[in-house]
Amino acid sequence: ASLGAQQAAAQAAEPLRAEVAELTTRLEAASAAHREELSVQNAGFRQMLEQLRGEHAAALDEARENFVKREQALCESANSARHALHELTHNAEVERAALREAAAAADA
Repeated sequence: ASLGAQQAAAQAAEPLRAEVAELTTRLEAASAAHREELSVQNAGFRQMLEQLRGEHAAALDEARENFVKREQALCESANSARHALHELTHNAEVERAALREAAAAADA
């Protein structure tokens, strides 16, 4: 009787085993599809990140170039101002010398 009961239990469990196998197969398929979807999303995010990096690098390069141009313009402006000041100082010294000579001639 015990052997018969075991056989009956095994027969009753067979549909459950088949259902578990089917559910396991479905779960594995769903999991694989989900992993594939995540992989595609990851690739898209990676591509967007690289694009943003490129855009920021381009903006940074442009800002550097603008800074260098402004620095050069400031240096040129400072050099021009220095040259003009030197010329004014020289002209003032020439005028002072002329005034001294004129004063000395007037005293003589």
